[in-house]
Amino acid sequence: RGILDTGTLGTASSEDPVWTDVTPYFRSGSITRGSRRIESPIITYETGTCAIVLGDPDRRFDPDNLSGPYVSGGETQVTAMRAIRVLAEWAGITYELYRGFIDNWDLTWIDPGDCEVIVTASDGFKVLAGNSRTAGGPIGGSETTGARINRILDSANWPAADRIIATGQSTVQATTLDGSALSELQLTADTEIGELYMDGGGRVVFRNRHALLTETRSNTSQGAFGDSGAELPYTDLKSAADDGTFYNQMKVTRAGGTEQIAEDTASQALLYTRTFRPSGEPILETDAAALDYAQWLLHISRTPETRFTAMTVDPRLQPDDLYPHVLGRQIGDRIT
Repeated sequence: RGILDTGTLGTASSEDPVWTDVTPYFRSGSITRGSRRIESPIITYETGTCAIVLGDPDRRFDPDNLSGPYVSGGETQVTAMRAIRVLAEWAGITYELYRGFIDNWDLTWIDPGDCEVIVTASDGFKVLAGNSRTAGGPIGGSETTGARINRILDSANWPAADRIIATGQSTVQATTLDGSALSELQLTADTEIGELYMDGGGRVVFRNRHALLTETRSNTSQGAFGDSGAELPYTDLKSAADDGTFYNQMKVTRAGGTEQIAEDTASQALLYTRTFRPSGEPILETDAAALDYAQWLLHISRTPETRFTAMTVDPRLQPDDLYPHVLGRQIGDRIT
């Protein structure tokens, strides 16, 4: 979804794009993809962002330069919403770190002969959030959450090649496919208590709630970090022992249903009552399913947890062992 030096800088086509490597102009960058785990026992992933600093001494990335290499029909192709991707190569393996759409080209002149451009971008969640669909007749009743995710992506014209969708464990109510595509996708994922995120290659990934228990990359440690010398080295580690993920009473009301309550009275007697209600109404089909939903949330939240919140790894300490982890680990991978 991006074409450089071939007439236009980017395209919305789902065909294989032609990319231009701008690595010679790269100076620094950062990528952020993650979740709001601390706010809720239901994991919600946010729009992934990227910021790249490019050197621009010849004004090739200046939208006002109509004599630059990225001009077509007298109009600059250096605009917002052009596609961008970040790849890294180590030991002959290419890793997809990021793919998204440019938000802004911010030029800063350091001196008359040197300019830097900060390119900020957001991943496909931005596109899906901005797609407000018109309601139709109710369809898709009793389909699985995975089928619903695919239906929503189809309604937003999201390419089939850019999605990895699991079969869901829950079935859902009918939908009219209206409003923000991202909001409905997230509601469906929350109804599953699954994971929905954009991966480094720009694909929509949906994992059902059993994935953390059944998929090898989540139930088996992919790497052990520690201080013994026999483990992989790290440079910093942060942990938390707070009440951020603790709830011992769940109150869940499905869309059109009756409130269901699951609680741990022993935990309440010891630690007082802390109640959680989902921010949206799950689109489960029955109150019995809503009760199961509440019981699952209670199971994973009924006691305070001590958890690691951040780990910093400098791959230069042990390049052959650490670069594959720094570049290759995915959301949902288990490490020790």
